Amino acid sequence: MLTYDSLIGVVSELKKTKTARFPMELQLLLRVCRASIHPSEMKDHDIGDLSRQGIDWEEFFRLIRYHRVLPVVLPLIQKSLTPVIPPGILKRMVLRDLNHQRFTRMITEELKRILDLFQKNGIPVICLKGPPLAEQLYGSISGRHQGDIDLLGDSQDLQQVHRLFLNDGYDTFYPWQNELTRSPRTLKIVKKFYH
Repeated sequence: MLTYDSLIGVVSELKKTKTARFPMELQLLLRVCRASIHPSEMKDHDIGDLSRQGIDWEEFFRLIRYHRVLPVVLPLIQKSLTPVIPPGILKRMVLRDLNHQRFTRMITEELKRILDLFQKNGIPVICLKGPPLAEQLYGSISGRHQGDIDLLGDSQDLQQVHRLFLNDGYDTFYPWQNELTRSPRTLKIVKKFYH
């Protein structure tokens, strides 16, 4: 466990670094991110009871959401900051992460379904980013935030892809326009999921 003296050392070190001009909440987030990526470099005094230094935990949580790093940092937050972070904020972080995991599973299943649909119709596509990248980089499909599915395919297949999506319950992203005439090389479509 960290001591108050080692915490003072961390604060002093932070003030000497290039990040010293950043708010303490951002400095703490940067430390947690670094320790999450390079755990072997983390020392006992790297992350500690910075609440004594006036951490605004709501702001800390806002920064985590803004930078979309919750899946990466939550395990370390639970391990290192549980004694000092307000229980209500920690609970909100955990609930947000559970919702993210649920959404990620749903979007992954939808991606599999779409890829099967394209394969059955002889349309070659490549998935960009999303669950495959998260799995490769973080070892988990929930390792990074995602909000959509990005596919890359041949522009010659766009008309057929558009029809497949419309027949599958999707709609154009700009329903007041004919998406294919606006930009013949891209197609933005949406499907609302209700649970």
